Amino acid sequence: MYNNSKRTSKVFSAFNFVAIFFTPLLVGCALFSDAPSAIPLSERGVVFEKAKALMAANQYAKAEPFFLSLTAEPEEKSDAIYDLSLWNSSLIYEKLGYPEKSILALQLLLDRNTTHVMHFKIKASLIKNYFRVENKLAAMKYKKMLDEENPKTKYDSETLYLSLLQTLNLNFDHLILEELEYIGEIQKYLLFVMEQNQSKMNQHATELLISLYERAYEITLKDSVAASFKEKIMISILDKLRQFDLYKMGDTNINLKTVAKMTLFSQKLEKKITERLHQ
Repeated sequence: MYNNSKRTSKVFSAFNFVAIFFTPLLVGCALFSDAPSAIPLSERGVVFEKAKALMAANQYAKAEPFFLSLTAEPEEKSDAIYDLSLWNSSLIYEKLGYPEKSILALQLLLDRNTTHVMHFKIKASLIKNYFRVENKLAAMKYKKMLDEENPKTKYDSETLYLSLLQTLNLNFDHLILEELEYIGEIQKYLLFVMEQNQSKMNQHATELLISLYERAYEITLKDSVAASFKEKIMISILDKLRQFDLYKMGDTNINLKTVAKMTLFSQKLEKKITERLHQ
């Protein structure tokens, strides 16, 4: 049971959701990397592919030692298997509840100045994991770095969306408030995808953001969650929805169809939450 002083992951054992992957978008794409999937099947390559298969089957604990064995030491300065194993390890540590280990893997990727994993994705994941360890100062440091790099001018909307998708495979567990902090900060980039009239991804970005808020709100409907914690979640959802409205107001290139869908959803959910909070 959750209260103001202590939160435990047991309450949320039923809420470990799988990632939101839209199958049509990922056919032919490398699920866990930015590099081409055709890695030469050396001995390391075989281990890497085995680990990827376990990870795709959500067998994170089984996949972790294989990736770990591939990150003992890079064979060369530019080592795709080493870098991609670090990236996948960071995702596994998130799912297993070790954000500190995830941060270490991500920091090492940045220190290596990897060319095999998008730096946008690495920094976005650092924002998320620093929130999860309740280090907001560090999280906002990387958020500022992302904003200054202006990803909207560096990446097309499809690349940006697929990268965000990987970083939004959230646990929705006892750290839901910290994950909502991440949603609140990163949704500005989903808004950028939504507003692209020519993008195939705008509708998917809208559906993704709606689904994240729906999943967060569903937790507040569970009898097993303490009333005080439900209230904190609802207040946080309200705050993040209003944050989205501010991002939208500051944008001058709005796709009315997709953004209107999100706006309608937001208004309905805000009304529902406000009524519950005033009961």
